[in-house]
Amino acid sequence: MKKCLPLILIVMCGCLGTSSWNTVKTEHYVFHYRPGSLAEKEIDYIAELQELSYMKIVGILDVEFDEPIYYYLYSSRWDILYSTGDRGAGLANPLTHEVHALYMEGWKAVGPHEDTHVIAYWSLGNPPPFLQEGLAVFMMGTWWGRPLHEWGREFLEEEKLIPVKPLLISVSFQKYDTRITYPQSGSFTKYVIDVYGIEKFKEVYSQAHDENIKVLFEDVYGKSIDELEEEWITYLKSMG
Repeated sequence: MKKCLPLILIVMCGCLGTSSWNTVKTEHYVFHYRPGSLAEKEIDYIAELQELSYMKIVGILDVEFDEPIYYYLYSSRWDILYSTGDRGAGLANPLTHEVHALYMEGWKAVGPHEDTHVIAYWSLGNPPPFLQEGLAVFMMGTWWGRPLHEWGREFLEEEKLIPVKPLLISVSFQKYDTRITYPQSGSFTKYVIDVYGIEKFKEVYSQAHDENIKVLFEDVYGKSIDELEEEWITYLKSMG
């Protein structure tokens, strides 16, 4: 019997992923949340936050996105794991306009990150993850409550900064620790957007794939990715 206990627990926890949803519709979203959950208690706040996130994303990118985004708010780690098969706290499925997010005390995976993936996919394209995650983190403005360039400066000082060139390729990006790649790509993205403007970044984003991304940066910015990286690092060093 003892050997069967873990299996029984898994089945019981798996039932969380099949429980019912309540639904609320807003101008740009359809929110699904578990009855009696924290998300239900705070759904007005969540709805307002995501509508503001939507306006921020389409405003900065200067794009239109008229389809609703379907939000699924999970009440526990077991709930999101057994409902989606993913161990993360948040994930987007741009093809179906869906966002799946953990919402519980101590972890509320809401805001503009996953919405950016959905909106950018349909309005700009589907480039390598360095650009996708860089833009999504840039839209957040911070990472774990700290400004993005603070992370870049910290990684630089601790010699944890990863060379940008290998990060441009999808398979290579996925080999590294996301605790570094996400805020680092966000810091780099913020630098090039702040210095060179959103239109150049959108041009790269909308055309990039693994085979052309390095050349594309040089064509659009008139500088190699190594030169842009050196500019960014010089900026990080200049921070007080």
